[in-house]
Amino acid sequence: MILYIMIPRFDYNFSYWIVLWFLLYYFHYIKYSPKLWLIFSIIFSFVSLITMIYYKNPIIYIIIFFIIISIIKIYPLYLIHNKPYKICDFLFGIFLFIIYLFWLFINETNFVNILKYNFEAIKDKRIGTPMLYYLITFSGNRRFP
Repeated sequence: MILYIMIPRFDYNFSYWIVLWFLLYYFHYIKYSPKLWLIFSIIFSFVSLITMIYYKNPIIYIIIFFIIISIIKIYPLYLIHNKPYKICDFLFGIFLFIIYLFWLFINETNFVNILKYNFEAIKDKRIGTPMLYYLITFSGNRRFP
């Protein structure tokens, strides 16, 4: 089982796959809407946010995590909220998720391990997501729990 060593990997978080999907859809490179999958991702992120609050993570982590959710999930959903949604969009998301699971398998990990890692990172007040890691690092905070 290989997980993140120090810097969390973008490709291990399905949320970033959805962000890439949104960009391809928004700029008309693909026709399948990620709307429902953005909603799933937002719900999952808010569960993570509540978990961060419950485990008393540093306020800077919580604020930056919320900003990240707003920029890469809520705003994209807002941009496409009036677009129609079809069953083929959902099926494309399932297909993409299967590719993601295969990618994890190739990298000697799995979805359950990723979820456990992220939960443990929150519980231990560590940074478990790549965007949060880079924003905290670039903000000048070099001390990580």
